[in-house]
Amino acid sequence: MKNSDIGTVPQHAKRAKAEGIPISEYTLRRLIKQGIIPARYIGPKPVFSYSALLRHLSCEDGADNIQPATVA
Repeated sequence: MKNSDIGTVPQHAKRAKAEGIPISEYTLRRLIKQGIIPARYIGPKPVFSYSALLRHLSCEDGADNIQPATVA
């Protein structure tokens, strides 16, 4: 794992956007808060692995649509 693989929400949101992955900082924070993407906290800021984000987005864990969809 490279050092640049670990970063903050704004860093990884910017990196994802540069790589053509449309994910917002809000969504990243929600995924971390729900425990979907594992993170550690340095003070109030969560830091996490970019590869963990990519694993989640590519459904490598075999769990697509973890939460059931709701119809409004």
